[in-house]
Amino acid sequence: TVYKPVANVSDAYYGHKLAGGHGNSGEGSSLVKKGKWWYLFLSYGGLSQTGGYQIREFRSSSITGPYLDQNGNAAVYSEKIADDTKINRGLKILSSYQQEGSSEILTSQGGNSMLLDDDGQVYNVYHTRFVRTTGNLEEHQVRVQQMMTTPDGWLVSAPYEYSGGLRQKSAYTEDAVAGEYQVVVHDPTVFYSGGGATSSSIYRAVTVTLNKDGSISGAAKGRWNVEGTSLTLKIDESQKGALLHGTYVGAVGEQATETGGYARVFSMVGGDVFPASGSDASYSTGKVAIWGSKSIDVDEAIGVCGTDGRSTEISTDTPTGANAQDKTSIQASSSSKGRILASTGSPIGILLAVSVAASWVGF
Repeated sequence: TVYKPVANVSDAYYGHKLAGGHGNSGEGSSLVKKGKWWYLFLSYGGLSQTGGYQIREFRSSSITGPYLDQNGNAAVYSEKIADDTKINRGLKILSSYQQEGSSEILTSQGGNSMLLDDDGQVYNVYHTRFVRTTGNLEEHQVRVQQMMTTPDGWLVSAPYEYSGGLRQKSAYTEDAVAGEYQVVVHDPTVFYSGGGATSSSIYRAVTVTLNKDGSISGAAKGRWNVEGTSLTLKIDESQKGALLHGTYVGAVGEQATETGGYARVFSMVGGDVFPASGSDASYSTGKVAIWGSKSIDVDEAIGVCGTDGRSTEISTDTPTGANAQDKTSIQASSSSKGRILASTGSPIGILLAVSVAASWVGF
């Protein structure tokens, strides 16, 4: 195939353009197809603890694009943007956050690949650094988080590192979903740039209660409802710093936490708080990714993370030098047909390569 040089579309040497351009930040593209959508993931920012490395998501019904984000804006830029790491361009799926059930605060998550398993589940394999002010600030490790699919077809991250599975029932009742959740907003306009755990760029989970009468209280006020596995939050107002407003739609499930517990979780896309999408953007609707979790007891968690006895644990000795975490606990679920799909505290890398003939992501 011979491609004619067309600005922001194609090039005789590189082929068909999928994303980027004009020197804007972005690298490490990963493509995965689930259902009718092709999903394109890119890493923005600099590869260091304070460099703002972050994963952004776009999708298209065609492998050659056009790829658009959750607000309808293109992955291909038509001009230089002052700093695309601090605008709402591409769905930011992970930020720096502090929440119950997480073992540490992560930063600079990126360089990811998406694994589509035989059962249709999608896993995000990425490397991360950590929020700390002493020791090796640039230490990085591999993490795996399972993805959930919103009712409108966006891949969004489950709140905790994968350790055996994410279960979703066929339907949920209001009584099952109601409760007190720790909610995290993945703010696309900030990233960790130093200061340790007290940094203002770390989102600290806020408490939002979904009441049985359909009202929302706590850090936000509004209404909610659940139909099947689909959850809708309509937030009219929220406390300062919560960054919650507008309508969010997502999916519900159960997951093991990183600290030995279990949680009912949701992951969503929506809101109207972050309209800034770049000077060449067509839309400024302000949607972002959020998630929430509430503790559940083990009886509700049957089937999650091997609680039904189907998971096997493999202990792998790994030379890590000064790293105190010398061993890696790897969970291999029987449903994964022997694949290693999860790692905890692991410097072991999982590399998944995706190539697209006659296409490129240009920056």
